[in-house]
Amino acid sequence: MTKVDARISAVEAVLHRVERKYAQDPLFNEVCALAALCLLARSGKVAGDFSTVKSAFEQCGVEGPQLEAIIEAIGSHWYEYGDIIGRFSEDDLVDLFEKRYVRMICAKAQCSYSMDALSLELLAIKAGESCLDICAGAGFFANEAWMSISKYVKRGASVNLSGIEFNTDLARYAAVLSAIRGTGGKIHIADCFDPKHLRAKFDKVHCTSPFGLNVRQLDFVNVQKTISQAFPDFPPITLTSADWLFAARAVAALKDGGKAVVIMPRAALSSAQCAQYRRYFVSKRDIESVIAFPEGAYPGTSIAVAVVTLVKEASAIKLFDLVEYEHAKDDQTNFNYVRIARDLALLYNYGDIVTKAPQDILSRCGELDPATYLVEPLPYESRKTLGDLCKTIRGVMLPKDILDRLLLPPGEEGEVGYLSPKNISDGLVDDALPALRETPSGAESAVARPGDLVITRSGPVFKVAVIERELCVVDGNIVVCRPKGVDPWYLAAFFTSAEGAKWLRRMSSGLQYTLSLKKFVQIPVPIAPKKVENRIATEMLRRMERVRELRRELKENLSKINGVFADGMDNGGPDNGN
Repeated sequence: MTKVDARISAVEAVLHRVERKYAQDPLFNEVCALAALCLLARSGKVAGDFSTVKSAFEQCGVEGPQLEAIIEAIGSHWYEYGDIIGRFSEDDLVDLFEKRYVRMICAKAQCSYSMDALSLELLAIKAGESCLDICAGAGFFANEAWMSISKYVKRGASVNLSGIEFNTDLARYAAVLSAIRGTGGKIHIADCFDPKHLRAKFDKVHCTSPFGLNVRQLDFVNVQKTISQAFPDFPPITLTSADWLFAARAVAALKDGGKAVVIMPRAALSSAQCAQYRRYFVSKRDIESVIAFPEGAYPGTSIAVAVVTLVKEASAIKLFDLVEYEHAKDDQTNFNYVRIARDLALLYNYGDIVTKAPQDILSRCGELDPATYLVEPLPYESRKTLGDLCKTIRGVMLPKDILDRLLLPPGEEGEVGYLSPKNISDGLVDDALPALRETPSGAESAVARPGDLVITRSGPVFKVAVIERELCVVDGNIVVCRPKGVDPWYLAAFFTSAEGAKWLRRMSSGLQYTLSLKKFVQIPVPIAPKKVENRIATEMLRRMERVRELRRELKENLSKINGVFADGMDNGGPDNGN
């Protein structure tokens, strides 16, 4: 442990000792006490007079309910912190805050530094511009925005940076964060749909909509009044997901020529209940771009998210799917946000980016998920959709009475080859799967036969195999593809390649990558000359046979391992006197 770590651990120990004795919310109380100590150390004041604590916060712009909550949190036992000021510097206290407590606040507020960084890249706030953060949370975006324009502040430029947060607890954390870091901007505790807040207009607006929040959880009267006042022709508001209503609130706060960035669940780009709101913004030409992230990109949730930028009079909409931009680091999903913003600005219809006119999107009921449109401009002329290459593509969930009849205990009459995801591994179907002698009555639609391609319906790693020998009945978690005019092993090679795996993830939805059959049939498959197709299929089959051989060898070796200890003891018995 370094000297710095030792010092901040000592401060933390004192905070823990005091707060465990007094506080109902130890994290908030400890953070408030730490902020007060930082401010006093910074100003050179002593901790004896409690009035100096209040004045220190007031000088940092903390006032109203936030200040009252902070003072209440530490006021009853402030004297117990008095000895810390003389022993620790402001740097020690700030180090403790940044290294330990910021992470805890971030987790409590479920905020994302990375999304904030991308939002700042997209908004590009300049000197003299005003910025509003709707659903500001614990104020992390406001702090990052302030620091990004601090060079302009030092030159005397005016800055209007503020936020609205209806969660009182998070707004209090925002006040403490701003005080310790010495940044400007206020986070107001308020309902962002209160019509009185519509008067102020801003050059840039940032909003992280509360994921999955239902309209009934808001003040519905305020929502209707605010939205109708800003957009008289807005579609009727129903008691459904509020994601696009927060987008409407962000657009309503914009000045002419302004830009808004709204973070919302990716499902809001295509769900039927949001369709009328998407069509409205597309028809008004308010949407400039949509950046879709895979699951795991936002901390604290496995929900896939999207970043939507909105401006007035957008000529076209850029749709950007970030599957290719993902890279793992420290067991977390990370993205190069500077590159994302740059590519979005520079590239048209390239790789994972496709540009569509508003009328094209309106013809698709306002569908805004990039995966839908990346299928259409097939990158190569020699491609066909999977639907064109198969006689049938189906996934069937059999009724319970039929399943009960099929799944009799092994050895009993009626035992069948019932294929589920657990029977597929390493690209092969389990050899021990019982043979199906005839098609069971009532299960005809769920039977897969030799030559069929089977793919599991959920990921993140989709299992792919070809049925080689006997008929089998598949469960509802498997998609069966019956190719026509193309070798199934060629298709298996495609779907196990990096490109094929990317398309499977791209055409899936939900929290755990569940394949949508409607999108699955649209996957573009490269069409190779027959000679090349046969060579790839033959090589794929040869390698699968090698995998089967290796599995047999592994099984034999594992069975032999079980006897190594016993054999060793038997052979070594006389030597050790047993």
